[in-house]
Amino acid sequence: MLSIPSIYNLNEENLLSRLDKAKSLGFFSRYKEYRRIKKEVSLFIKDKSIIKKEISIRNFLQLVKETKEKKLAYESINGFASFSYKEEGTKSLNDIKKDFEICKNTISLLSNLENVSGCSSSSFSPLYSFFSSFGVNPSCLYDEYVASFISNFEELKSKNEDLKQKYEFDVFTPIESDVYFDSVLNSLHKAINDKERFGEWVKLLIAIDEASLYLPEGLLTNYKNGKIDENELEPCFNCALFYQIMVSSLFEEDLLSLNSNEIENKIVKYKEAIDEFKTLSIKETAYSITKNFPNENGHYANSSSIYQLKKLIATNGRGKSLRSIFDLYGQTIFNLTPCFLMSPLSLAQFIDPSKHHFDLVIFDEASQIPTSEAIGAIARGDSCIIAGDQQQMPPTNFFNATLSFSSTNDDAINYDDLESLLDDAITLGLPRHRLTYHYRSHHESLIAFSNNKFYENSLSTFPSPNNQISAVKLVYVNGNYEMGKGINKEEANAIVKEVIRRLKDKELVKHSIGVVTFNKKQQDLINDLLDNAFNKDSSLNRTPGGEEIFIKNLENVQGDERDCILFSICFGPNKKTNTMSLNFGPLSREKGERRLNVAVSRARDEMIVFSSCLPSAIKSNLCKNEGAEYLKAFLLYAEKGSSCLSNDYSWSIKGEKTSFSSYLALNLTKLGYKVDTNVGTSSFKVDLAIKDPLDPSRYALGILTDDDTYCSLPTCLDRNVIGPDMLISLHWKLIHVFSSEYIDHPNVVVDRIVKSLSEPIALPSKNKKAPSLVFTKASPSNPYPHKKEYPLVDYSMVNVNSSLSGIISSILSIEAPISDELLKKRLRNIYKIGRISPQKYQIILSRLKEIGATPIDFDNITYWWPSSLLSSSITSYRVGEDRSMVDIPYEELKVCIQDIVDLQGRLTIDDLCKEVLHLFGFEALTERSKKHIKQAILKLGLNLA
Repeated sequence: MLSIPSIYNLNEENLLSRLDKAKSLGFFSRYKEYRRIKKEVSLFIKDKSIIKKEISIRNFLQLVKETKEKKLAYESINGFASFSYKEEGTKSLNDIKKDFEICKNTISLLSNLENVSGCSSSSFSPLYSFFSSFGVNPSCLYDEYVASFISNFEELKSKNEDLKQKYEFDVFTPIESDVYFDSVLNSLHKAINDKERFGEWVKLLIAIDEASLYLPEGLLTNYKNGKIDENELEPCFNCALFYQIMVSSLFEEDLLSLNSNEIENKIVKYKEAIDEFKTLSIKETAYSITKNFPNENGHYANSSSIYQLKKLIATNGRGKSLRSIFDLYGQTIFNLTPCFLMSPLSLAQFIDPSKHHFDLVIFDEASQIPTSEAIGAIARGDSCIIAGDQQQMPPTNFFNATLSFSSTNDDAINYDDLESLLDDAITLGLPRHRLTYHYRSHHESLIAFSNNKFYENSLSTFPSPNNQISAVKLVYVNGNYEMGKGINKEEANAIVKEVIRRLKDKELVKHSIGVVTFNKKQQDLINDLLDNAFNKDSSLNRTPGGEEIFIKNLENVQGDERDCILFSICFGPNKKTNTMSLNFGPLSREKGERRLNVAVSRARDEMIVFSSCLPSAIKSNLCKNEGAEYLKAFLLYAEKGSSCLSNDYSWSIKGEKTSFSSYLALNLTKLGYKVDTNVGTSSFKVDLAIKDPLDPSRYALGILTDDDTYCSLPTCLDRNVIGPDMLISLHWKLIHVFSSEYIDHPNVVVDRIVKSLSEPIALPSKNKKAPSLVFTKASPSNPYPHKKEYPLVDYSMVNVNSSLSGIISSILSIEAPISDELLKKRLRNIYKIGRISPQKYQIILSRLKEIGATPIDFDNITYWWPSSLLSSSITSYRVGEDRSMVDIPYEELKVCIQDIVDLQGRLTIDDLCKEVLHLFGFEALTERSKKHIKQAILKLGLNLA
């Protein structure tokens, strides 16, 4: 054994690391560190002079490191030799090197053999190439076997070449078998045993070759190679045939290269064309009407109809009836207002049919119009459109006229009037067009009951992303129906309490409210209770969501709608007798269920039903009319949801036959997504909907495909605009997938869907394109057409307990753009404070930022704009109110200056400043005001006199 010198105890790695770190130190610190390292190293050196410099210390430490590595290698080799060659003694280094090469080649050989899968032909060629690289006598532990394999493989290849040339048989033709050569050998044995049938075999091969010319490519080749079984030939043929038919059809329709991005771009252009057409239609209609308008400032003779009509207007038609005015000046009135909005009775009363005629008469809500009242209006038109819904309110009078002959005549025939004009029109078989799209309800559950019970599921409704949770809720109230009074105080109090709760909630107050009752007495009671609540608390918002709260009953609610409807059933068991009357007021009349249909279809977002009775308490089988049965069904629906609706749909339920969307859903399910198919309760459906992993009650993505429903829609507008746009308005995130895309590259389609899931819902862009300014022409009566009054607001009525952000938002919504100083002035008035400190001003700035207000500077003054208002969209200027000249932003000054120049032509800059000042109602032109106006003039770049 070698003696171990003390130098092997030196920690050279640590010292080398310290040398490296010392480079980054300052001069003195580096010098001190070098001295400490040198001192430690010198303990292992006899001659200290060899480490005078840093470089010499580093070289010395590297030498120590290499010496240690050599020692370690020597010990390893020595140990390997003594372990491997115990009986042979120590071998030379060359012998050990040869043995090492043998071991290395053997390991490589075993590794290659391990990768051989079975004995397939595809495994032998690369294995042969590997063996050949060893040479004839490869240096490994299995050299004899390797050499034998190479020799035999060469012989096999030579014989295989003869087989290919003579019989076109290739041993290495791929065969799907785990044991390749066993499979080939079995085939050869079978051929030898059936050699008597060799002729039949040849005929079969010839027939297969001939048939291959007329069959789908590769079908019989795969059969010959054993990839297709005889029993699988027909289904494989059908599959290949249908695929070729599909490809050919797509090619003929130029759909093979269909790309969803290109289609989306075309749809966008199509929508733009529709919008442009609508705009042009409005302009054309407006032109067609206004071209007949008389010149307001023209001179007309006293005997002219225009002059006489103006005179009548000035005197409020004194001494003339409406009918006589129409008789005298009807043609002039028709030229001014070609469209009349009148009731049938008013039309019959004021318009003489012998003098005036309409091209078209339109009846709306025709289910409420008796035919007798409509005849006069129909007689005054060349054509007629009758619009209405048989399942909604009937006419308000319930007197049915009966014409009959003498009752003593046995042959007398009774003629009963039909209920309405709409019923008569349908009975007469007039051309009929049904409007099936339902737009009002933002949640499908709000219309599902009516669609199922009244319209036989013929309405096309649109599901929402939260379609799994019903928007119709039943609230049970332990109320008492006072039959004599026709009221239910407990329900009324519960509804008023809910209204107040919503008015005090900062989010719910953004939604409008409507209350529907079964009778007028309950309506009046709720009205009184709500008025009392408003009188007690004046801070309550009377117009949530920007609409007044309405309280109506079944008889007068048709045509109204609100975001949230609160429905008071009112009826319930009598507390004393614990019995329930089967008289449900207007619902018990003939076809009274129509009133229920009207009431339950008024909500846009939510409906809350307040009831003092459960569905089971209504014994509808004892009632004469169907109203009770419909009420019971509705309460059951409000309680349990769509599961209690019948499935007797007039449209076929999708999903019974397999489409490509089924396979797409399977692809997504394998990736871990929860996918629902055919989402929706009507004929319109979202083909696939992926649930949100964070909130399974909502859908994260909707997928629309070109399935049967898509193809059955009659127009491009229906297929690509109406449905998708409605879903987007309901806050769906959508993606379109076309079947040809999925068939051609399914993985790409799935990747696109997965990527879309991670993207946020596209919101309307904040950087909206500003509309171009359109200035109307001035007239003598209105020389400055873009001037309007500044809005007057009584800020003393503002509730100071409201949030600062809300108060600032209110000010901006009315007065923006508003200067910074004027905004602070408004806040001082509201909060009744003398000044706003710098600290409070910082809070104001933070609230302005919080609500997204934008500051725009002009003439060293800041003006605040809400995010919804674009500076380039200002087309008017506001005069009046307590603004100073510097409170007026450039955008308003620009419009004002343009008005003055259009009217008066070129002016000097001083005269223009005076005119601007005068137009805004100021008297003295101060230097500051003049400078402010001049800044606007210079920015506008006018060519002044």
